[in-house]
Amino acid sequence: MSHISIPIDAELSITCTHDPAFEPLQSVRAIEALLSQHLSHTAHETGVKSNVTPFTQLAIGFDGDAGVGLRAGYAEPGAQWTPRLDISLQWPADASSVLYSELLISRICPLLQMGDVRSLSVEGNFFSYGAAWLSIFGRMKRVTELVVQDSAVSGFLEAFKHRPSEARESVYTLLELPGDDVVGVDVASVVLFPMLRQVSLAKLDSTATLRLFRHLRDELAVRSDFNAEEGPEKQDDEARTIT
Repeated sequence: MSHISIPIDAELSITCTHDPAFEPLQSVRAIEALLSQHLSHTAHETGVKSNVTPFTQLAIGFDGDAGVGLRAGYAEPGAQWTPRLDISLQWPADASSVLYSELLISRICPLLQMGDVRSLSVEGNFFSYGAAWLSIFGRMKRVTELVVQDSAVSGFLEAFKHRPSEARESVYTLLELPGDDVVGVDVASVVLFPMLRQVSLAKLDSTATLRLFRHLRDELAVRSDFNAEEGPEKQDDEARTIT
């Protein structure tokens, strides 16, 4: 795909239907390669200066019948967000679709450099374990608004209760692609979403999840005096909410 040239500030939509005759990893690699090529399309290569606004909004969803999708964009404070990137991949409805959907998201997010994301939505019956949240979303330190649904709720709540002192070594959570170097994600120092202010959870499906929900409530109260960039400070005028 090296011959494809797309302006870096173009709105990009990628829709792929996986052919069962091919290995699922081929679909993952194809989307990753296209996106990587697009994002590496620099001003030096095009001769055109481009001012690209960092992504501030990210929405990820998975459905057993519809596949996996990712939308990223940006918005001014208080304004409706503008999608700039829309990726979807249709899988056959089987057990492996969850694994490969998680793998696709784990490959895409590092390419997008999501350090400026303020609003995150994760919906679907995937990412149900905490280590994946710490590994994939742990670098998103500026998230203030979060929406989580389905079994992804369990994974988020497990990750949110993670204490840095509890982890003593790197965590390897996701499938590596053949030919890649083995990369461990060190979550020892990760505090998930330290600036989180508003949380919306749906479909809490077990007693264990309800216990974690209570932990989330308590943790948000503890964090109410913490600011990820400026250190401890009082923030009485900005309430944190759970819905």
